[in-house]
Amino acid sequence: MTSAPAPSEVGVSAPRREVLPWAALVWSVALLGLGIGWAGGLLPVSVATERGFGSVFVLAGPAAATVCVLVLGVLGVALSLAARAPHPRWGGPVQVGSWVVAAAVLSLFVDGQMLAWLGYSMILPVVGWVVPGLATTWVEA
Repeated sequence: MTSAPAPSEVGVSAPRREVLPWAALVWSVALLGLGIGWAGGLLPVSVATERGFGSVFVLAGPAAATVCVLVLGVLGVALSLAARAPHPRWGGPVQVGSWVVAAAVLSLFVDGQMLAWLGYSMILPVVGWVVPGLATTWVEA
């Protein structure tokens, strides 16, 4: 008679369990870098200036967007490092916190401007080499 698998092993394959925390860490470090770039004035704060689909930060302004990006980046890094721990003590709270951060990112950052930016990001590296000034215009938009 075989024993039942451990609760942490049910439903998630081993490779997926290894890749997801690393992907979350990379994404969170990028988000944190974006927040630091915005706060330091190294990158332009790309917050929509007009009301549109999902423009949550229009009412709050660029300062609120910068603080929010920094907080979500720090939380994401901490949660992904906690998820990478060999024997996590707080497995349940780490999962709940991760889902809360993911929900916050989806509800705060998905807007019409970002969707257009991401939509064009697939072809822009190819076309940006051919059309002079297109890549710069796209980043500034």
